[in-house]
Amino acid sequence: MEITVNMKIVNAGSLIAVGDVTLEGCINMHQVKVISARDGGWMVSLPRIRGKSGAWHDTVVLSDEQLEELRERVCDALRETLSLENPFEVILEEGNSDNCIAFVKLKHKKTGIELRDIQVRDSRNGLFVSFPKQRMTNGAFANLVELPANVKTLVEQDILSQVHSIDKQKGVRKNVR
Repeated sequence: MEITVNMKIVNAGSLIAVGDVTLEGCINMHQVKVISARDGGWMVSLPRIRGKSGAWHDTVVLSDEQLEELRERVCDALRETLSLENPFEVILEEGNSDNCIAFVKLKHKKTGIELRDIQVRDSRNGLFVSFPKQRMTNGAFANLVELPANVKTLVEQDILSQVHSIDKQKGVRKNVR
């Protein structure tokens, strides 16, 4: 099946990207979404509409094989857009409290520059990566370190994937945001 993918990175909560997918050069699907899955991977959500009963209905119906091919192509296109390579080595250390599951140190693969004080934290909604912040005079928190959106997505996915893998080996925690 001929599939053309055009995704835009948005990084809004669990929403990673939104875009358009064209099938066989004649069916254009808009608002195809890539969402961060609880296991650290990605889910592809196709456009749906809500019926009068409140139930959601797919706007395009594909066979299981076609759907799997479409999901693979969307994820491949997104990886390409994100430059695929995480430029940091992820080093995990066990956390020391109920909310802090792990401390993370990122070491840039080319320069050796290290980013520290990154945490994997637990909340009611699952695990998330918290970058160093400082409380400002107005009470708000400000990030001390910022990564470009495409790099941040790769780093967070890599960190959560490693934590999930360790948890699986230990047989604990399954709720990852």
